[in-house]
Order: sequence, then C-alpha cells, then structure tokens
Amino acid sequence: MKLLRPTIFLYFLFILFAVSAKAAVAGPKFTLTPATSTVKAGETVNVTVGIATGDVKSTMYDVVLTFDATKVDLTTAVLDSFASSDYDMAKTIDNATGKFTANIYSKNTIFDQKTFNGNLLKLTFTGKVAGNSTIAFVCTSGSYNDSNILYVTNNGKDSVDKVNCSENDTATLTVSGTSTGGSVATPTTKPTKLPTTGTVEITFALVAFGIVSVLAAGSILRL
Repeated sequence: MKLLRPTIFLYFLFILFAVSAKAAVAGPKFTLTPATSTVKAGETVNVTVGIATGDVKSTMYDVVLTFDATKVDLTTAVLDSFASSDYDMAKTIDNATGKFTANIYSKNTIFDQKTFNGNLLKLTFTGKVAGNSTIAFVCTSGSYNDSNILYVTNNGKDSVDKVNCSENDTATLTVSGTSTGGSVATPTTKPTKLPTTGTVEITFALVAFGIVSVLAAGSILRL
C-alpha cells in the first residue's frame, strides 16, 4: 500500500504535465463567438473575431475568413473597442465570393510587440435565404497569404507566424425564412381590350330605332 500511493501521485502528476504541455503547444489562435447563431432572412447578426495569444507576444494580424455568400452577406467589419484604440485596419469585403480579408497593425509602430487576449473585430452579417453558412479562417501552417498572428523583428526584416491553425475556431450561421425586403409585387395582368359582349348589338339597335323614329315622325307631319 505504501508503494501504491507514490505511484498514484506520479500518475496524476504525469496527467497534469501532459495537459499543461498540450495547452502550451496549442499556441496563439483566432476565436469566433458565438459558435452558433440564428438569424432571419433580411435581418442582421453579429459575430466577434478574437485572438488568444496567451503569453506569446505578437506584432500584427492578418485575418482571412470565408462564408457562404449564397446564404449571408457580410455587411460591416469594424475593430472592436478592445482593439480600436491601439490598432488600425485595412480590409476587403467580397460578398460575391464570400471572403473577408483584413490586415490589423499597431497605430504606434508596426513593430510594436505585445500579447493580445481579447476581441479584435466585430462582423455584422445579413441573412439572405434559408440555410447554413460556416464561417472559417483560411489558415495554412507556414503560409503568409492567409490568417496570421505575426511576430516581426529586426525592423521588419524577419517575421514569424505564431498562429496554430488547427486551434482556430469556426462558427455557424443558420438563416431561417426567406427575405421579404426588396421584393417586387407582380402586377395584375390587365386585359388587352375591354369586354364587348352585347355592347355593339345594343348600340346598332338604338341607332336603328332612332332612324325609324325620325322617319315615322316625318311621315306624320306630312299628313
């Protein structure tokens, strides 16, 4: 029994070390909240992009997101209040292909190095038609043409991408119903000509009656 207690202690110590090591390996990542949202067609919903770098310092951020452009439009993308005081942004919204691209950098200097754990962007989506749209980061390990958490050194000559792509969040937008905004009512088809049933016959009958009456009146006067 005395030998068992140290063994159990060492076992739990190993588990704790393994969990801590996994958390350390996870590294900086991008987050999306909420993970799921429901919006009606024609209405809007907000999704927040965040960054969790832990104690790892970073310099600037590239965000590349995709979404289903047949289901939603990305209406606006602004810096969250947590980031707007220290960062600027250059962005592109492409609702034709369903892609959002942004470069976020420090207002003070692009080489400003700090940890970042909080909200970065607020995205506003508008529902179009019923269905689901997945929001996902475009991220490939070792690539600098997608989503990056960059650590820039040596006056910009060297940079390291710190993001752990496999840890990035995804989110799902569910659109319910169909849009009523902007719909054009179909006009009632008008007849090509007015109905004529009975009108022509009645008109000729009245004219004929009038002529006969005039002739009859003339004959009476001559008598």
